[in-house]
Amino acid sequence: MSAGMTEAGPATAGAQRAPLAVAVSLHDCMWIVLCGALVAVALWPFQDTPFIDDWVYAWSVEHLLAGDGLRILDWSSHPNFAHVLWGALFCLPLGFSFVVLRFSTWVAALLALCGFYLLLRELGVKRREALFGVALLGLNPVFFMLSATFMTDVPFLAASLWASYALVVALERRSDGWLVAFAVLASVASAVRVVAVVPPIAAALTLFLQGGAWGRRPARIVLAASPLAFLALLLLWGESHTVHVVDLSSVIGSPIFRRLYLAKSLPLLPALTLKAVLCAAASLGIAVLPLSAALARRRTVLRALPIFGLLLALVALAALMHVTWPAALDSTFTWTYGELGATQSLVAGKPSPLVPAAIGGGVTLLGLLSSALVLGVLRRRLRAPESFVAWSLAGQVGLLAILWLFYDRYLLALLPLLVALVLSARPQLHRAAFTTVLAAFALLSVVGVRDHLAYNAALWQGVTLLREQGVPDSDIDAGYVVDGWLHFARPEEAPRDIDGNAFFPWLTAPGGLLPYQIANEPLPGWQIVDSVPFERWLGRSGSIYVLARAAEP
Repeated sequence: MSAGMTEAGPATAGAQRAPLAVAVSLHDCMWIVLCGALVAVALWPFQDTPFIDDWVYAWSVEHLLAGDGLRILDWSSHPNFAHVLWGALFCLPLGFSFVVLRFSTWVAALLALCGFYLLLRELGVKRREALFGVALLGLNPVFFMLSATFMTDVPFLAASLWASYALVVALERRSDGWLVAFAVLASVASAVRVVAVVPPIAAALTLFLQGGAWGRRPARIVLAASPLAFLALLLLWGESHTVHVVDLSSVIGSPIFRRLYLAKSLPLLPALTLKAVLCAAASLGIAVLPLSAALARRRTVLRALPIFGLLLALVALAALMHVTWPAALDSTFTWTYGELGATQSLVAGKPSPLVPAAIGGGVTLLGLLSSALVLGVLRRRLRAPESFVAWSLAGQVGLLAILWLFYDRYLLALLPLLVALVLSARPQLHRAAFTTVLAAFALLSVVGVRDHLAYNAALWQGVTLLREQGVPDSDIDAGYVVDGWLHFARPEEAPRDIDGNAFFPWLTAPGGLLPYQIANEPLPGWQIVDSVPFERWLGRSGSIYVLARAAEP
């Protein structure tokens, strides 16, 4: 891309990239892609089944390929048309399948890692430390798991990280061309997830406060904020392209619920902000453990102690205010003690937690300490590019409170921003400590995904067993994911009540209402029809139970 240098700016480290440096960056990105390809071939995580909510977006791809146009289900919380078009593009050669959709996200994950690497390098991070940062993101269990699904989290990261890279280059080189690239990429991100509202605001604030004469030009600030207008138009257009299956106003987490929550949350913003800060500090602290372990030197620990004390004071304040917040590795999260993927928890007969509360509290405390260690590095004056990253991080924390995003999947958007801020400070890292903890994360990610695939295959084999016996989909209750794809995405196949109205177990109605149920364990009042064993390398192995309602006495 040729940058438009309309005004001369101050000389910066990134103003003119030497050809050798560009070649090194391209070489490293090629290695990132190659490593990702080798992992995909070895693990092959691309099952032809949905994952959590991605059946909602797969429905849009399926109907687009069938010639029905670009539409979304009302269960989707955002008109994610860029995500749908991305998946459809990959499906064009071979047709619709979850295998292809999952593969499309794996490609997006590799693009996200390459964009993150280039962002770190543009922020002045040394090559080896930049590769460390990429490995920390790529081997994060939540990122690794979601990379093999058709969820929106990873594609959003890909678009937002490339947008951030473009903005940082624009600030460093005073380039109008790169500012236009930021506006385009940030608009793409807004067509994936609504939290893309943050980067344009952060960019406009940075240009106004630290952009100098070049950045304070009204036209450039308007250009940086233009993705907000695109998002507003997208939301309006999405209203007329939404397929309404059922009234969702009383369903927690639905788009209507979130709008109502937004209106009611403003008076509760202080308590919700406290909840967001503690949730982010505990869970992000676990996510950056390799980095905090590498920072654990005497000077860093001393700087972290006041921050750790402040976090503990916030914990005490939350207790006094009766503000509850999810602990690190909460049992409802994507990454928890017994499972990576949150699939088993969405099926009847959810097993009890594998760890006592004391261990859970200890892990949460470790997360807070880890966050204190990395935050202690940030006590310095930030340059304009770093301020943009800091504004983005603060904005994403604010959205946790405003949009009811207290979940580790949603915290994933904060992880590369925090890592970028820490590494741009060029701290001294204990590389052996980093590598050791990162190796543990790599093991958790690979084995966790492998275990998820084993469990998920058993779950859908249970569905196949019932179908082979002639049981219609409308009589099968197999938890949130299966019911969502079999019933909500195909309302003509949904079960009916005595008045003939469709209802949706696990979505708008409780589970256990249909003649057949698939569960994690035998349930009272149900007869065992069959069972499908599965084996985990970490966590509990067991069987999926295919149940039929017992005859009334």
